[in-house]
Amino acid sequence: MTSNDPAERLRSAIAMLRKSVERAGATPAPPAPPTPPPLPEAPSLDGYTRLGPGPLGVIRLRWTIRAVGAESYVVDETVGSRSTAVTSAPMPREAALRYVEESEQAARQRFDDLRAELAWPGPTDTEPDRGAPQDPREAASSPAPETAASMTPPPGRES
Repeated sequence: MTSNDPAERLRSAIAMLRKSVERAGATPAPPAPPTPPPLPEAPSLDGYTRLGPGPLGVIRLRWTIRAVGAESYVVDETVGSRSTAVTSAPMPREAALRYVEESEQAARQRFDDLRAELAWPGPTDTEPDRGAPQDPREAASSPAPETAASMTPPPGRES
């Protein structure tokens, strides 16, 4: 190998560093572990708002988180824009956020249930079958079910 070889130059530099450390009698200090960057502060929830589902703003639920201390929050729950807020008890940050999320999820579930109930009703297990055929081809081929009105004789022809 020649003296222009980069690997050879690197080896000689390392050897010279080791000799200079041995002459000084000190051992090289291990490199300090990198310090993790400081965690960012959690953003304040003051003013965090969630809206419930619904077609009209007048009946829509709104939850707003409000700071009442350094570590305490309350949740104001209103219906529409002009109602008086119902305020929760003070709670920690995570509890306030969980309260709002769970309340919004429960309201959404109730709204979906109501919307499904108001939709065109289909046959249910509790309703008796009225005997109406499901297939239109069956309706044309099957006679209509007898009713009490069709079983009574016409007036003047009583037997």
